[in-house]
Amino acid sequence: MSLLDDVRTCRSCLDEPEHLERFAKRFELYAGYPKKFPPTIGAAGEAKLLFMGISPRLSNNYVLDAANENMDGEFAKLSGNKDQFGRDYLKSYAAPDEPGEPHYRSYVALIEQLYPGRAVEQVAAFTDLYHCAYPIKPPYFDSSYKPLPANSPCAVKFFERIISQVRPLAVITRGEPQTRFFKRYFVKGPVNYHTRYRIVVNEIETVLLPLKWQMDQAWVLQMIREIDPDAA
Repeated sequence: MSLLDDVRTCRSCLDEPEHLERFAKRFELYAGYPKKFPPTIGAAGEAKLLFMGISPRLSNNYVLDAANENMDGEFAKLSGNKDQFGRDYLKSYAAPDEPGEPHYRSYVALIEQLYPGRAVEQVAAFTDLYHCAYPIKPPYFDSSYKPLPANSPCAVKFFERIISQVRPLAVITRGEPQTRFFKRYFVKGPVNYHTRYRIVVNEIETVLLPLKWQMDQAWVLQMIREIDPDAA
């Protein structure tokens, strides 16, 4: 099966005791599978940049239901950066008459500065530590809530395959869970924010650029321009 199909049909958090997460019981299911995002959104194959978030959100996520209700069509379309209305998802942010989604705006602005005139999916792909939509707001919290751990079953199962597909020059992360994940598996010693690390994943050499929650655009621009001579 393809990477897209393997992620689409994954139930590791629910079925495999060694991967069982306490928060899994809070996943919202569709046809027996946790609602989720594709393993990548944007480039269908190789890309210069891979951005890694934590997880898609269960609430206020206008593409999630559409993608999961029609996995053979909309799920694959979303992977190619098209929402259910045929628009570029990473630049659309929200359905008509709904609040805007600002999450990708700083990423898109970064890409437009580095590669002017090129579509997002021509140069970048977006992935998450968790592919399943994580319930991050009340009323989903309860006494059994567990913060996102570093040993994400999604990342452990699929990240090496994602790297093999995208073969990025750089992986840009925002947040502490991803930092713990890379420290556990790919970086010897501490992983500090705003520090450049050369890592090898599945025999592919790339550069890790870990950020805190805020996007330090000037630093990322500088790093990528040093890595990629084609960057503006």
